[in-house]
Amino acid sequence: MDLANLSGSINKVAIAIGDTQAFTPSRNRYEVRGTLSTSVARVVSIPPWAASLRVDISNPTASGSFTIRLFDGNGNLISATTGNAQPGEGVALGSAEKVELTSTVVAEYRAVFTLTV
Repeated sequence: MDLANLSGSINKVAIAIGDTQAFTPSRNRYEVRGTLSTSVARVVSIPPWAASLRVDISNPTASGSFTIRLFDGNGNLISATTGNAQPGEGVALGSAEKVELTSTVVAEYRAVFTLTV
């Protein structure tokens, strides 16, 4: 796995490896940044073990101006959620194999995946 520091300051990273057979739940995040366009849908790759996705944009008053579209492995649209209709924990990915962001505004975005690993 590759890691990147998205901050201007030093970040400490820790990992814990259990020494038992018991399952230890965790919540990790994976963040992708980019720019929304009014003319081109942005495809965001779904990382392994992703359970949900939350997308925020640099212009909070325009949160209803973009849509998170989920597609299954056959290319069928299985979900479409506007930015202002996202649940607090994000959109559940389930069987999605592709995420597409469409927008009527130009804005910077960050897509934050919650991972189950």
